[in-house]
Amino acid sequence: WVNVPERFSVVEFDEQGHWLWRVVALARKGDSDIRHSTDDRYYFAPSLTWQPDDDTSLTLLPRYQRAISDGVGGFLPEVGTLLPNPYGQIPRDVNPGEPGYDHYLKTDESFGYAFRHRFDDVWSFRQDLRLQNDKVDHRGIFALDLEPDDYTLDRYNYPLVDHNNVFAVDNQLEAKFDQGNVQQNVLMGVDYQHNHEDYKSGYCSAPCINIFAPVYGQ
Repeated sequence: WVNVPERFSVVEFDEQGHWLWRVVALARKGDSDIRHSTDDRYYFAPSLTWQPDDDTSLTLLPRYQRAISDGVGGFLPEVGTLLPNPYGQIPRDVNPGEPGYDHYLKTDESFGYAFRHRFDDVWSFRQDLRLQNDKVDHRGIFALDLEPDDYTLDRYNYPLVDHNNVFAVDNQLEAKFDQGNVQQNVLMGVDYQHNHEDYKSGYCSAPCINIFAPVYGQ
């Protein structure tokens, strides 16, 4: 069991303990510290272990994660935050982006397994495999800088779509033996990973707004 907090316990299917299962899940809905922006996340990761004896185990590890956000509009301009502005301080929670247009959607799915087998007191074998597919759909209006009037904010539009597939497998053969008073631990292995990414993005200007009294929907 890798990278799982101890507070998540394992449940046995049978009295012999040959079958074990566990479910880790999360559902979060919330707002960010920027106006008109949400920050939601969903996570589901069940696992199932078959352990016929003390020497062998196979754990199946599916996982699903979904992130949904309205974006944050990038950084606020220097004049009005770090430096004085004749119209006052720009509110920290103002959204320089475009509510109703900005969004960040990410789906991350994976399936894998962890196999362990001990042949004898010396030799053991481990294999970890993972198939992963993640997609990102992100578009947003972001801040550039204020015009000389110190309240008109120039902005730009930056949409992107990213699709990534990963296949990874790791094989390890381990030998433990004693030579007199010296204990030897020899580890041999081979791993393989293949990534394929399809990435598209664009860039163009976007309508300006009054950063002190933004009117969206242009």
